[in-house]
Amino acid sequence: MDVDPDRILGLGIAGANKILPNARGDARDLLYEWLRVLSERDISTVETLLVDDSEHAAEMRNMAVFVGVLSQSERRSILDAVYKRAEYKG
Repeated sequence: MDVDPDRILGLGIAGANKILPNARGDARDLLYEWLRVLSERDISTVETLLVDDSEHAAEMRNMAVFVGVLSQSERRSILDAVYKRAEYKG
């Protein structure tokens, strides 16, 4: 998979801006946090938010700002690899 951080950050910003007009309360605050992190190009924080087990990271992921970043074939490849890894360990 070819990774272009600028493209991914841009898609995340676009996703957050798309959701923002309909967001209320805590969801709005989380979207503003995504916009801040993405605009600052804070890749380390983005990576942490995408994989961390904390409640806050899970809430951030629920905002789904990265919908559409992966093509269906990329998503399927990742899921297949995860399932294979789980079978190997199981």
